[in-house]
Amino acid sequence: DNGVQKPTDDIIKVIQNYQKNISDLNSSLYDANQQIALLEQRTSELQNQNGELRQKLGGIETEKSALEKRLETQAKIREQYAAATNLFGANEAIVLRDGNDLIFRLIGLSFPVGKSTIDPKFFDYLSKIQHAIKLFPNAKITITGHTDSYGSDASNLTLSKDRAEAVKNYLLGNMNIDATTIE
Repeated sequence: DNGVQKPTDDIIKVIQNYQKNISDLNSSLYDANQQIALLEQRTSELQNQNGELRQKLGGIETEKSALEKRLETQAKIREQYAAATNLFGANEAIVLRDGNDLIFRLIGLSFPVGKSTIDPKFFDYLSKIQHAIKLFPNAKITITGHTDSYGSDASNLTLSKDRAEAVKNYLLGNMNIDATTIE
C-alpha cells in the first residue's frame, strides 16, 4: 500500500544499524585484543619477577641457614667455654677466650727449681686439662713452658721447652690423641 520506499528505507536502516554494531564490535574486539596483549606481556613480566624473587628467596634461605648454623656453632662454643671454665677453681687456672681460641693458664702447676719433671700432686690439674681437651676434640693444642728469671737465657729457654714437652708427654700418655695436634 505505501510502496517499496518505506520498507526499503527500513531495511537500509536495519542494515546500517547492524553495520554500525559490527563496527562497534570490531572496535571493542580490537580494544580487547590490545588489552589481552598487554595483560599477556604483564603476566610474562610477573612470571620473570616471580622467578627472580624465587632465586632471591632461595639465596636468602641459604643465607638464613648459614646464619643459623653459625649461631648454633657460637652457642656450642659458648657452652664448651663455660664448661671448660667451670673445670677449674680460681686458684687453679685462668681460662681466657681469644676468638675461638681458649687459653688455659695453669696457676697451680709448678715444677721443682731447675727441673722439668711433673710432681704427681699436679696430676689432678692435668686431668682437668684432659677434660677440657675432650670438650674440644678437633682443637689444636699449644703448650708453652715458663721459668723464673734466674739462670741464663739459654738454660731457661731449654728448661721451658723441656717443661712444655713434659706436659705434652703426660697428655699423650694419658689420652688417646694424635701427637700432631699438640705443639
